[in-house]
Amino acid sequence: MEQRQKYVLWFQECDISSAPIVGGKCASLGELLKAQIPVPPGFTVTTATYNRFIEENKLDQEIKRLLKPVRPEDTASGEAASQAIRKIIEDKPISVELEDISVNFTVFFPRAAKSPQCRLPFAPAAQPKTFPEQALPASRTHTCG
Repeated sequence: MEQRQKYVLWFQECDISSAPIVGGKCASLGELLKAQIPVPPGFTVTTATYNRFIEENKLDQEIKRLLKPVRPEDTASGEAASQAIRKIIEDKPISVELEDISVNFTVFFPRAAKSPQCRLPFAPAAQPKTFPEQALPASRTHTCG
């Protein structure tokens, strides 16, 4: 697998077998494309991107500490932990290498969006607040629709 594919995949590179690394939504989008059903062009960053970000910023233990007080019967405790985890992730920088992989990939996005596989007009999506300047939680999907 080339380095780019470890961290970023086009929807057409996804299928049901890739669900563990891209999530169910992107796996389903890949399956729709394989079935010739029009899907807005897009890409996703993989869980490897998230895992590498967490490792590079040494956040694993901090996240575990924040999750420890969460009680299943108390949704507010889960919400509080979620907000705290999001804050520590958003406050950390993404490495130059991961940023280069993801940002360089987006350069090709408008051209790929015009591919015959898309069959839908290109319309750039707003970039989420956390991309590419900050970390990406789990897998983040980008579409042009």
